[in-house]
Parts: sequence; structure tokens; C-alpha cells
Amino acid sequence: MKRATTQTRHVRPRTSVAGKAAARVTAKGNRRVKNARSLSAGSAARQASAGFVIILCITALGVLVQTGWKFALEAPWLALREVRVEGARHIGRDEVMRIAGVREGTNYFIARMQHGAASLENHPWVKRASMLWDFPHALTVVIEEHQPAAMVVLDDVWFVTREGHIFRRRAWNEEISGPLITGLTADETRADPAGTSRRIRRALDLHEAFQKSAASKIANVSEIWIRDSNYPTLVMTQGTRVSTGGELTQPKLAKLARVWAELERLQRRASWIFLGQRDDPERVVVRFEGAGGHQASPTGG
Repeated sequence: MKRATTQTRHVRPRTSVAGKAAARVTAKGNRRVKNARSLSAGSAARQASAGFVIILCITALGVLVQTGWKFALEAPWLALREVRVEGARHIGRDEVMRIAGVREGTNYFIARMQHGAASLENHPWVKRASMLWDFPHALTVVIEEHQPAAMVVLDDVWFVTREGHIFRRRAWNEEISGPLITGLTADETRADPAGTSRRIRRALDLHEAFQKSAASKIANVSEIWIRDSNYPTLVMTQGTRVSTGGELTQPKLAKLARVWAELERLQRRASWIFLGQRDDPERVVVRFEGAGGHQASPTGG
């Protein structure tokens, strides 16, 4: 009797077309990820190498610049050999160089870093300063000074420009040819500098008008008094005060010349001369020291 034999057959599962396609896509994706990781690692290495080279170059450049700058600051052929000063009448050459921080032998680049022009413009006499460089050995310092037009009495005697700018205290041995302006106080000057400048300019306008008139040939102004009056008062060298009563016009100046000539002829000295009154602009009043020493005010009639 025959025994029945059983055979085992291994059946491979069938894979669909869609499954095969998905497998291929997955395999490709895995390869791409692997390649991307490889490329990323290589790119990072290259970037790190490039960064190192850049840092190395910057460091080398910094060392080179620092060495070159140190060499330039110490190079004898970059030292100033000539320093010229122009326009300084009231400041000595040595003082100009000290304030500007330069002298013969100073390195050209060090001298340029001193901001000498700005330092000079802090000096009372200096209105404007400039530094003209002639690389590498020469420097010209050009100074424009304030021009004093008068002296003004405040807490002390100060120099003032034609623009009304009070800029420097007068030293005991300094004199100018301009008039002396009185009647102001230090407190009101500090409280209203713009108004003070306007009053000073008006006083100097008055002085200039007088100097251009015939009256200046027979009388001299020693002082201009500008307190307690809308218009300045001229104080002559003989002590006579001349109140203009408004703008000092040419007709008023002509009258002043005639009055002064008559006083000279009579050999008399007036205490006040009023050119024009509020009620009569053409009127001229001359006052003398009378009995009891009466003094008229600048606005008197």
C-alpha cells in the first residue's frame, strides 16, 4: 500500500505594479537623501574652509595695516618741516602752534588728527581758522581775527566788533582807535545779547555818520552813551553831550557843525546840545552850566 506524500510549495506573493512603482520611488528617495547628506557635509566643509581663509586674510590685513600705520607715524620723511602762520596780528606764532597742536617735526598724520582749526576758533581773537596742508612737509595756518570797532564798558572794558559782538576783555595796555560805548550793564547784556548787539550797532552807525560829516572836522567823539534813551547820545572830547533826538540825519549834522563853530567863536562850552525836539524836530537847544549846576537829561526839552 503506497503512502501519499505531501509536497510543500512556496508561493511568492504577487506584487502589484503600483507597489513596484512605489518601491522604486522610495529607493530613489533614499538615494537622494543619502546624496544630499553627502553634498551637505561637503558643502559645510568647504564653507568652513573658506571662512577660515577669510578670517586668516582679515587678520593678516589688520596686522599689515597696523604695521604700516605705525611706520607712517614714525617715518622721519613724514615730519613737518615748515609751519606758516598767516593773518594773526594779536596772537603770536608760538601760541598759534601750541593751540593747534603742531610744530616743526610733528608727524604729518598726527598733526592732521589734532583738530587744530576748531581749537583755534575757541580763542577770543579768532573769528575763523583753517589749516592748509602741503603733503608731506608743510602746513599753513590761516587766521581771520575779529576786528574791534569799539570798546564797551560792562563789568570791565571789552572789545566789540562792528556787528555788535562782544568778544574779548581789553588788557590794560591795549588800545584801539574806535569810540568808547557806555551805559550798558553786564546783567542786561547777558539777559538780552541780541538786543545789546542791536543797540551797539545803532551806536556805531551814529558814530560813522558823524565821522563822515563836516562836524567831525571841528569836534571829536570820545564816548557814545546808550542808556535810558531810544537813541544814543554822543559825548564829545570837551565833555559836551549831543542828544540826536532820533536818527542822525545830514541836516542835523550840518546844524551841529554850525552850533559847534559858534561855540568855538564865543569860547564857550555847552553841557548839552539837543538836535530836534518832540514838538519841533527842527529846533536845536543848547544848554550851559547855569547857576546851581543844572544838568539836563538826554530826553529833556
